[in-house]
Amino acid sequence: MSAAAAVEVVAVRRDASAPYAETTAVRLVWLLRAHRPRCAGIERDRVRLRLADGPPGGQAAARAALRRALANGSVPGWAVERWG
Repeated sequence: MSAAAAVEVVAVRRDASAPYAETTAVRLVWLLRAHRPRCAGIERDRVRLRLADGPPGGQAAARAALRRALANGSVPGWAVERWG
């Protein structure tokens, strides 16, 4: 059985009082550890993660995994970046 292809997901700050991007990146790496995440970039209001083992279902499933991680409560004020 082969692993799913790597995918990139992006979280954006929606609340000025939310934790800093660096703190959020560390928390998301922990919450998404089953997908072997790597930090692809950190900006003031944006965190990009590359999931080495993207969930089956590709980009949509990866964004759903990020959405579940953000709902955990340890990263308030952050959301999945809207595309399109």
